Order: sequence, then C-alpha cells, then structure tokens
Amino acid sequence: MSSVRIVCYCAVLVMCAQLPLPLALCAEPKYEVHETRLGPIHSDVQAPTFSKDGLHVAYVTARGGKVLVVVDAVPGREYDDIGEGSLIFSPDGRRVAYAAKKGAKQLVVVDGDEGAEYDGIGKGSLIFSPDGRRVAYAAKKGEKHLVVVDSLPGPQYDGIIEGSLIFSPDGKRVAYAAGKGEKRLVVVDGAPGPQYDGIIPNGPSFHEDGVLEYLAHRVRVLYRVTHTPAAGG
Repeated sequence: MSSVRIVCYCAVLVMCAQLPLPLALCAEPKYEVHETRLGPIHSDVQAPTFSKDGLHVAYVTARGGKVLVVVDAVPGREYDDIGEGSLIFSPDGRRVAYAAKKGAKQLVVVDGDEGAEYDGIGKGSLIFSPDGRRVAYAAKKGEKHLVVVDSLPGPQYDGIIEGSLIFSPDGKRVAYAAGKGEKRLVVVDGAPGPQYDGIIPNGPSFHEDGVLEYLAHRVRVLYRVTHTPAAGG
C-alpha cells in the first residue's frame, strides 16, 4: 500500500534569511514523497535495482542460508549466491535477469526461468537487447569461454574480452571480442572476423544502420575495422 507525504524544507528558509540569495531560490520547495510497502525485512537487502520506467524494483536478500532475488515484492528461487552486479531489468522494464550460483555451477535466470549451467558466468556480461526481446552473456565451460545468446551457446574461445558484448540498436545482431591463443578477434552473429594482436577497448560498436566498427592493431599498425551487413542480411 502506498502513502503520500508533502515535504517542506525549512532549512532553505533559514538559509535565505541569512544570505542575500535571489528571491527565486528562497521559495519554499515542496514535492510529494510516495512510500510503497514491500514487506518485512528478514535479512540484509542488497543491490536494489529499478527499471528505467520506475514501475518495478528488484533486490537481493537472504533466507535460511540461501540467497534470492525479490521482484516487486515477489520472491524468486533460492540459490547459493547471486552474481555481483548481475541483476538487471530490460530497457522496457518488462523483463528481469540475473546470474546465480547453484553448488559448483552458475547459471542465468531470466524472468524466473533457469538457463543452462556453466562453470562460470562472466561478471557484468549479462545484457538485454535494446528492445528487451533478447538476452546474451559470457560463460565458461571447462577451460573455454563462450557467449550464450537466447539460450544458444556460441563458438568456444580462450577468452571473451570483458565489456565487449553488445547488441545492435535493432537487436538483430550481436558482437563481442574474443581471444584465440595470443590473437584477438571480433565475432559477429557467431562468425569470427580477422585476427589481430589486440582489439582496442571500447569496441566493438554498432551504428544505427547496423554497421559495426572497432580499432585493432597488428604488427604495430593500427586499423579501423568495419563490418558492413551484406545486402539482404
């Protein structure tokens, strides 16, 4: 149940009486404060996360030695741990996802549904597409690393570069930078690109028209690399 309070800050008026501030700054500020009762607290509340539209809130809490996510006061399944910083809402606020630990395995939970179990989920890698319809994240399987898109595992590499996983603005394409031995490459929709000695951070990046670009270097030469969608692609 919600309640509303009208709040006034008298301290502003006191300050106005002591300082020669403009009259506009001395007006008595008022605004409404809404309180929504979410329920009793049985343990510490951590990682509060709000949807961009402000309609939903989620947080991490503990119960009976287990950890769980509560979304709009509705508790989810219990796990051994919740991935730090992994709790996110989709851009439209309709979906929620997070990484969880179950025994020695880790998995991603989307809208309450569990994904496949892996040996690890990349910290900070879990993302929604701009339209909120698709989900992607980096995972570890044995000694290899891969990207999972809409529950489908992609090709395995020696590593996935942190912070490189990205959807195109229309959500139809996905790209990330990966490591293969001593080389680095960008993977677009599962297809590997040219190999380089390194991919410059803050890339790859999609443009509005679906073109993907990034900076890379090979044998001490810097390149601007562009992936242009094929006609009809």
